[in-house]
Amino acid sequence: MKTYKIVKDDFGFPIKVEVKKPKTEPSEADIQKKIADIFVRDGWEVVRYNSGVMQGDGRYVVFCSNVTTGLSSGHPDLIAFKNHKAVRIEVKATGGKLSANQVKYASNGLKYGNPIIVLRSKEEAIRLIEMINYEGLESAVMCWRAVA
Repeated sequence: MKTYKIVKDDFGFPIKVEVKKPKTEPSEADIQKKIADIFVRDGWEVVRYNSGVMQGDGRYVVFCSNVTTGLSSGHPDLIAFKNHKAVRIEVKATGGKLSANQVKYASNGLKYGNPIIVLRSKEEAIRLIEMINYEGLESAVMCWRAVA
């Protein structure tokens, strides 16, 4: 149910305005930024990918088909690089699920030994980096897949 309040417009006339509820959960974009920051602080190069399409003015949108970004549907959101190694990361909000295309893309990459890790918070990113620094990249990624 929407809630409204009465306010005055620029000319002093009363108008009805919807009252927006404050966000309780961070968006996936917010989580992506935080995860990227964690990896960058640990010395990783992080590249953010957008597999939507690009509008002529450079904004990324999914409903416009002017220019494609060239990425396959299902491509992970982030890839972090360090010392000739890479970690492919799909970011999901709490309760978010992988789409069918993301599952298909991930299973195809797994055939070649390139898993995609799902991270849901900056705390998970910190824990993953700690595992990578302690156990090495391959062991940490394989353990993470078993946990996540």
